[in-house]
Amino acid sequence: MIRWGSGSAFNHGHVEGDNWHRVERYKTTEGMWFLLSSPEKTYLCCMGPYSSKEERDEAILNEVKKREGSVKLGRNRRDSRGRNW
Repeated sequence: MIRWGSGSAFNHGHVEGDNWHRVERYKTTEGMWFLLSSPEKTYLCCMGPYSSKEERDEAILNEVKKREGSVKLGRNRRDSRGRNW
């Protein structure tokens, strides 16, 4: 389940049980999108468009699940420039 913020943090959220990833949601004329980030790397991915909130939220949960292995590796991960993240 995704816990979305309220008030000025309305578009920000996190996945319950996952203390690593943060997510932002936004909507364009094309559909609904999301940005996934972590404490060490601002944006991990941007995905969309999705036609419904449910479709977008399911995609967020699937993306977080795919990335669980890299979180367990911790600081041994490197980006395309060879920097730790």
